[in-house]
Amino acid sequence: MYGTKRYQAALIILCFCLASIPAPAMASRQTVPVSGAAQARATFKFTQVDLDLLEQVKLLDKRFEKEGLVYNDDALNSYLDRVGKSVVPPDTHLEHVEWRFRMLRDPVPNAFALPNGTVYINMGLLALLENEAQLASILAHEAVHVLNRHSYLQNRSNRKKVLAINIIQAVGFWMPGGGAAGMTINLIASVAPLILEASMFGYSRDLEREADLEGLKLLARASYSTPEMVNAFKVLKKDIEGERLKLFYSDHPQLDDRIAYINAMIHTKGSASAPENVADKTGAEYVSTIERAARHDVLLAINNGRSRTAFYISK
Repeated sequence: MYGTKRYQAALIILCFCLASIPAPAMASRQTVPVSGAAQARATFKFTQVDLDLLEQVKLLDKRFEKEGLVYNDDALNSYLDRVGKSVVPPDTHLEHVEWRFRMLRDPVPNAFALPNGTVYINMGLLALLENEAQLASILAHEAVHVLNRHSYLQNRSNRKKVLAINIIQAVGFWMPGGGAAGMTINLIASVAPLILEASMFGYSRDLEREADLEGLKLLARASYSTPEMVNAFKVLKKDIEGERLKLFYSDHPQLDDRIAYINAMIHTKGSASAPENVADKTGAEYVSTIERAARHDVLLAINNGRSRTAFYISK
């Protein structure tokens, strides 16, 4: 299948080296018990396993930068930083966390948070969102993963529970092609494999639900319109390329479930709700703010054979 014996040998070595990767999304996920936000932050204590993961994450940040995957634009960096930090609870000080909100040159609609506080959003997702409140919804969700130490909890639960064959399945399943869209996943696999499933495919359903519902509260606290979280997920249901990628932000059945329970919380008496949408940008203002990144995403989409996406974004 892989052509040469040399390649087969290399793949076998890779499998054994990465044998601690959590199983890909298509396998049954391990459920990590949900803990309340306050409890998670107050009781979490770092172990050597956690510190090892943290070192991998720091290296991954450096590799994203070194490989040119981070899109550096001062104005957009400041914008992402403002929106991201607006949904982080004030006076939140967590050990080994430094909040940074960054954009990746990747046309696939996805976002993920690293446990050291770096939150990445792909250009492909930024270009699909319709306003600032939807962006804040995504960043709030990812911020909860960091706040509640989800990466560490998932890692503790899933390490050493995967067979080498899972790596082969994942490599062939992540992306139909290479290019920029594949580089993000390849880097995570080679540098920080222990967070691969969580960052790209989502955590356990319990932890994702926690991130959604607590993220909704953060959204309201920052004076964003909470129904825009629902609208953001509806945008993500648009399977423009017709490829049904197994990434968390493209997993349609889960998106339907999330839309349902977020809507239920919004309409439940006493649930999280925002005052007048004083912090939001209209669609036109948002598009103007991210215009340079959206143009760059069109080129990325074309170069990666995603012509339908390029046409959709450029309309």
